[in-house]
Amino acid sequence: MEKELAESSHTITIERRKRMMVTGVLEVLSATDKCVIIRIKDSLIYGVGKDLRVGKLVLEEGLLVVDGEVESVKYQVKSQGKNFFKRLFK
Repeated sequence: MEKELAESSHTITIERRKRMMVTGVLEVLSATDKCVIIRIKDSLIYGVGKDLRVGKLVLEEGLLVVDGEVESVKYQVKSQGKNFFKRLFK
């Protein structure tokens, strides 16, 4: 049940631009001091800033905590084109 919830929804909380907490995380694709790329069910989340570092990652709970100076958060929705072809050739 918890895994289904983590895959179906997410939250992002930013505390005074010094800490970002994300729930619903499936995978961290990349983490540098300037950008963290996070995969959730149907999107990618880009956390951009300075001196970023992963403070906590618990994939079983879908939780990620990033410490550092958070400057922006951007979503990239996954392409639906692949899903169309997967359905077509099933």
